[in-house]
This record gives sequence, structure tokens and C-alpha cells, in this order.
Amino acid sequence: MPVPDSNPETSLDRLVCQYLEAHGRSVDEARRFLEDHRREASDQGRALESILQKLSEVGLPREMEVLRGSIAGGSSIERRSARVRAPGSLEQARRWFRAHPARATAAVTLGIALVVAPASYGALQQARARETGRLNVELKRSLAAAAAAEEEATVAAEKALEAIESQLRRVAKLGLEDTPGGIEIRRQLVEDAFQLIEEIPTVPRLVHARSVVECSLLRTRGDLLRTMGDETGALEVYRRLEKRLRENLLARPDDVGTRAELGTLLAQRAATLSDLGRATETAALYDEGLPLIEGALREGWRPGIGDATHAMVRVHRILDAFDAGQIVEAEAQAHGLIAEIEAWPDEVRSLPNARMALAESYRVTAQAAASRRAFEQAIQAEERGAELLEAVLKVRPRHRRATYRLAETWRRQALDWMQRGDSRTASALLERCSASYRELSELYPEWREATLAAGNILALRAQLASTSGDGEKALELTAQVVENWRTRPESDPLRLAGLAMALGNAANNVTLFAPEDEERLREGVAMATEAMAIFDDSPSQEIDRTAYWMFCYNRSVLRSKLGEVDGARSDLEEVMRLTEGNAANQAMVQRYLADAWCELYAGYRSKGAGETDTAAFAKEQIYVHLERAVARGYADKNDLSTHEGLAAMRTEARFQALLAGLE
Repeated sequence: MPVPDSNPETSLDRLVCQYLEAHGRSVDEARRFLEDHRREASDQGRALESILQKLSEVGLPREMEVLRGSIAGGSSIERRSARVRAPGSLEQARRWFRAHPARATAAVTLGIALVVAPASYGALQQARARETGRLNVELKRSLAAAAAAEEEATVAAEKALEAIESQLRRVAKLGLEDTPGGIEIRRQLVEDAFQLIEEIPTVPRLVHARSVVECSLLRTRGDLLRTMGDETGALEVYRRLEKRLRENLLARPDDVGTRAELGTLLAQRAATLSDLGRATETAALYDEGLPLIEGALREGWRPGIGDATHAMVRVHRILDAFDAGQIVEAEAQAHGLIAEIEAWPDEVRSLPNARMALAESYRVTAQAAASRRAFEQAIQAEERGAELLEAVLKVRPRHRRATYRLAETWRRQALDWMQRGDSRTASALLERCSASYRELSELYPEWREATLAAGNILALRAQLASTSGDGEKALELTAQVVENWRTRPESDPLRLAGLAMALGNAANNVTLFAPEDEERLREGVAMATEAMAIFDDSPSQEIDRTAYWMFCYNRSVLRSKLGEVDGARSDLEEVMRLTEGNAANQAMVQRYLADAWCELYAGYRSKGAGETDTAAFAKEQIYVHLERAVARGYADKNDLSTHEGLAAMRTEARFQALLAGLE
């Protein structure tokens, strides 16, 4: 037991300090309280009055009233001034005592102690000890209850987070993004999970665990946005996620999983930038991301699966290098990656991401070979890549990315066969490719990449049909291409320009394959007119002016075939104005103009103009433009000798002289 202090005021100070601590005041607050009362009072009576006043000021008015009542007759307060004497109300104190017995007892105990402290310090110590002990018991009980409540809340929050994380893992294994309608379902599940997390109380012990789950949700949200074609929105989510991951890494720099997650995120950002045509911005992201993944792998991060993920990141960087024109370097890196993956154990090499990385590497080597015109080597590499993609689809039949890449492989193979002159094989491959793209776009309408590919392959098939002379098929396919562009969302920035080009190509096919079908000719005029109007009404777009004059040229030819000679001549003069010194390959431009004048000449003659001034002028323009074409390097004598529109002029001396100049 502490030795009693002989100084009554010091003893009083200690008891007051203990009393204040028992009522939730800190030690520092109690000390400041006592220092204040010393400055305001020089004797014990005045000190007591100051204490009573201060108790009222610091928010304990009821305790102050009880204390006053309890010690009203004590000698230590005989010298109180009337100015500060409290109105004694025994009944008020009695009522308060019945309502608050514990607090009143403490106040009375302190009051008695204040009065008799100079005379009986030992008794006061015992009373103080009993009260302090009781208060300590109550405090411990309260702290234990609070700790139990906090632990209960922590356990509940921990279980909620574990449930959400477990559910997300199960959903990921379902492969909803490879199921029709599944992308939207998974997107909604992610948003629901975010709302659930918002309702979970923030618990200090679970701050990191909560952040990990939120980061996982952010990654999924970004990936889904990218899948749906919103690359800009995906990049914004990825930036937010990167900030969170870096904060987590600062808090736990040794967390291998967080380092790996940051590395793969940086690579995903790079791939998304490439999708937006910003491959020049990806180098720094790969330079930071790849070492993070490689370091995590060395520390045992996700053996096998981590290796396959690392391979996918590397192949994306190789593809960026290839697209940037670094063909030799990209091909060498692709061959190196192929050798590494082929040496992996079967259980790792057979993982979907490993096979996808291997297939993409073969794609790079195939394209590099094709650029050297080594078509046999290119086809072999494409076939090997196709085998790998088909192996992925055997395990996961609705793997969207593998299905898409396989269709891309068929498209490239078709182009190789087209360059080799085998239009039949190319056509068969394009039909398979088109069916695959169409299925993807129908199953996943929100997947913009597949929808774009489906339209592009239609255009390629139409082009092949046109160049191979299959007129009916070309007309059918170009009509589908027009419809594909017309039905795209108005928000699509490529829609109008793509629609104009499709309309122009369709009009051109009418001139080639339906020259005597009046209904189709009028449809062709309407399509060429609409294509020109789109460009006229969209000055802000990047417009290919060569395409514009070709639309005008096609309309002139179509009008000539319909006998609308005035409109045809007006269009033709506009073409001449547009191409005068402004078009590339002037030899071919002049040859096209000669054809257009041939059509107009035939139109004049069909209207009964015979060799009138208008017909004679048109005939003269044919010669003028043919001679200009030859002067600019046109040398296709076979074309001039067999072209149907020039048949009536071939026996003329001027035409014969033109042919002779080509020998």
C-alpha cells in the first residue's frame, strides 16, 4: 500500500484524480484539471469549491450536486463563499441516488474522502481501494464484452469475405464468359459482390483481406469491359486496380501473389493499349510487369499455371513487336518460346493458356514466313497452330478466344491460298471462318471483336467471289456486308465509313455482274448515291477521297447503262475534276476514265444519238484518256485488244496506232 501523503491537499488531489479516472477521464486530463484548481484556489476550502465548479464544467453536474449534498456540513467547506454555495436539495440527491446507485456511491465515497482526508487517510485508502476494485471489475467486464463483440464482428466479416471469394472462384471455374449470355451474368455477379462488400463493416484485422477481394473484383470488371469492346472503360478500371495493388504491395512487400497480380495487370493494360492501336505505349508496362511475374515464379507462385500465364504475356509482347515491324526479332523470340513450351511436362503444356501461347507463337512464325513469301512454311506453321487451338476446344468446347483464334487461322490460310491462286481452297476456308465468326457474334452479341470480325470476313468472301468471277455470290455477299454495317450500333465510330465502303463495293459489283438488270442497276445508283452522301455529310471523318471518286465513277457507269446520259456525264466530269493531278497511279485512273466514257458513248448511242456531237465527244474522250494512260505507263495490250467496250473502235487507224505503241 502506498505511504499516505501528509499533505491534505496532495491526498485530495490523488482522490480527485482517481475519481475522474473512474468516470472515463484520462490521467492527463485529471492532471490538467487539478493544476487548474490549484491556480484558482490557495486553501483547501477554496480548492474544494473550485473542484466542485470544475466537475460541473467538465460534464459531471449530477456528481457535483451529490458531492455538495454529502459534504454540506463538513468543516472543510465552512469557508466557502456564498457566491459558489450550491442549493442543497436532499430530495433531489435521494432521487438521483435511487436512479444511479453505482455512480452515486462512487460520488459519496469521494465526498467523504474529501472531508475526512486530513484525519483518516487509511480509512479513505480502504474505501478508495474497494471502489476502485469494483470499478476495475466493471471495466474489465466491459472491455471483455467489447473485445468479444469485436471478435464476433471480425469473425463474421471474415466469413463474409471468404464466402464472396469462394463464390467468385466457383463462378470463374464455370467459364460463364464462354457461355451464351454468361458475360452479362458474370458482370452482374461482380457488381452484386461489390455491393455485398460495401455492407460488410470495416474491421482493422481484415483490411488487407478485404482489399484482396476488391482487387479481384476490379480485375474481373476490367476484363469483362474489355471483352465487351469497351477498352477505354477497361483501362480506367485497370488504372484504379493498379493503384490498389501498389498500395497493398507497400503494406506487404513480401506478398508474392500481389507482385504477380500487379505484373499480370500491367501486361493486361499493355494488351488493351495494343487493341486500341497504341502499341508504342506498351514497352514500359512489359518492362515492369514481366520481371514481377518472373520473380514470383522463382518464389514458387502457382507452378504450371503461372508458367502458362507468363508465356501468354511474353507472346503478347512478341505480337506487339511484330505489329511494330520488328519481324525478324519477333520471329526469333517466337521460335525461342515455342522451344521452351514444347519442352514443358505434358501436364503443363496441355493447359489451355500454354496451348494458346504456343498457337500464338506459331502464328507469328507463320506470318513472318508469309512476309518472305515462304508460303509452304507459313501454311505448316498455321496448321500446327490450328491443331493446338482445336486441342483447347476439345477440352473447353466453348472457349471463346480459342474459337476466335482458330477462325483467324483459317482466314490467314485462305489469304495464303488466294496468293497462290487457289480460289477454291481459299473460298472453303473463308466459309468455315465466316460460320465461326457468325456463331460467335450471335452467341456473344456484346463481344464487339467477334461482331467486327464477322463483318470483315463477309467482305473478304465477297471480294474473293468477285475476283473469281462468281457474280451471283459476289452480289449476295456484298448485300450482306451492307446490311452488317447498317445494323451496327450508331455509337460505333467505324459504322458510317464502313457502310459507305460497303455500299460502294456493292454498287461496283452491280456494274460488273448485273449490267442488264434494270432493277439492280437502279439499286446500284441508290447505293453509290448513299455512299457519297455519307462522306459529304461527315467532313470530320478520315475519308478516303479515292473511294469517294470511285463511288462517283460507279454511279456514272450505272447511269450510262440505264440511259441517264446527262446524269452520267455530270458524274464523269466530277470524277475528272477530283482526279486531276490528285490521284495516285494516274495510268490506271486514265484507264478507268476511258471505260466510263465508253459506257457513256454506248449510252448516247442507245438513245439514238448515233454519231451526233454528243456521241462524237464521248468517243473523242475515250481516245484522249487511253492515250494519257499509255503515256503514263499503262501497257496491258491484251486488255485493250479484248475489252468489250472498245470493240467498235478496234478497226480504226487511231486505235491500231495506239496498240502498235505498246509493242
